[in-house]
Amino acid sequence: MYRNRKWLVAFTILFRLGSDCYAQDPNFSQYFASPLSLNPANTGFFDGDYRIAFNTRQQWWNVGQPYTTASASVDTRIPLKGLAEGDRLGIGFMGLADESLGGALKSGYVSASGSYHKRLARNGAHNLGIGIQVTYTNRNFDYSKLTFASQYNGRIFDPTLPADATFNATSVNHLDLNLGLLYSGYRDWGNYFAGLSVYHLSKPVETLFNEAGDAVPYRTTFHAGGTLRATDNSNWIVSGIYMNQGTASDQMIGTAYEMSSNSEKRPISLYVGFWYRFSQSYIPYIGLEYGNVMAGLNYGITTTKSAFKPRTVELSLIFRKRSFTNQAGICPKF
Repeated sequence: MYRNRKWLVAFTILFRLGSDCYAQDPNFSQYFASPLSLNPANTGFFDGDYRIAFNTRQQWWNVGQPYTTASASVDTRIPLKGLAEGDRLGIGFMGLADESLGGALKSGYVSASGSYHKRLARNGAHNLGIGIQVTYTNRNFDYSKLTFASQYNGRIFDPTLPADATFNATSVNHLDLNLGLLYSGYRDWGNYFAGLSVYHLSKPVETLFNEAGDAVPYRTTFHAGGTLRATDNSNWIVSGIYMNQGTASDQMIGTAYEMSSNSEKRPISLYVGFWYRFSQSYIPYIGLEYGNVMAGLNYGITTTKSAFKPRTVELSLIFRKRSFTNQAGICPKF
C-alpha cells in the first residue's frame, strides 16, 4: 500500500507541475466574454463608450483542489482628432490571476493594450484592426504547501520530513509582447468576424523549475464567428476557436440562440447555447443581458467514460456603456 501511494503522489505532483509549466496559458471556455485575453485587437471594438468585464473559472472543482482563474478588464475608445470617419482607436487594461496545486503555484498577469481599427468601406461593412499588448507576469511557487512521497512515514504524510525534490526559484517575473489582427464584416443578414493573435512574441524565459530556463512557447489563436438573424427579435450566434501552444492545443465550437424583447430603452436578451471542446468536454451555456449588463454561466462536463469525471464552472459579467447607434450591427456580438 505504501509503495502504491508513494508513486501515486509522485505522479500526481509531477503531472500537475508539468501541466502548469508547459501546457497552455490560463484561458476561459467563455473566450468570447474575455476579449483582452483572447486577442489584443479586440480592444475598444464594441458598440459603446467603454466596457468592463469580469471572469472567473473553477476547473475540476469536484475533484480535489481546483484550478482557479479570474480576470478583470476595462477598455474604451479614444476620441482623437484627425481620425478618418468610422476609424477607431482603443485602449485597455487587464489583470488576470491563476492559482493551482492548492495555492502552491500562483501566477499574476497585468496587461496594457491598444488597437486601431480601419474602416475599409464607406458604409462600415468591412473593418480591419490591429492590436498590441504588453504584459507583466509574476509567478510564485510555495512548495511548503505540497506533500511529497518522501514525507510519507508509513501511516500519514508528515510535512516536517524533508521533501525529495528541489526547486530552482520560488518567484519569477518577466515582460511579454502580444499581437493580434481582427477582421469584421456586416451584411443585411448579420455580421461575421475572424481574428488571429500571437502571444509571447518576446519569448520570455522562466526559471521557476529549471535553472537553465525554459522559453515560454508562442500561443497562437485563431477565432471566428458571426451573428445570423433568425427573426426580428432573435439571432443565432456561432463562434469557434483554435489555440496552440507548444505541444498543447485547444479547439472549441458552439452556438447560442438569442431571444430579445422589443424594448429599446431597456432591452432584455436571453441566450441559450452549447459549446463543444474537442475530445474533452461538453459545455452548456446560458446568458442574460439587461440594458448595459450581460451575465453568462457555463458548466463543463467531461466526455471521458471513466469514473474520473471532473467538472468546470465559469461565470462572466460584462458592463458595456452602449451608444445604441448603427455601430451595433458592425461589431461582433461577443
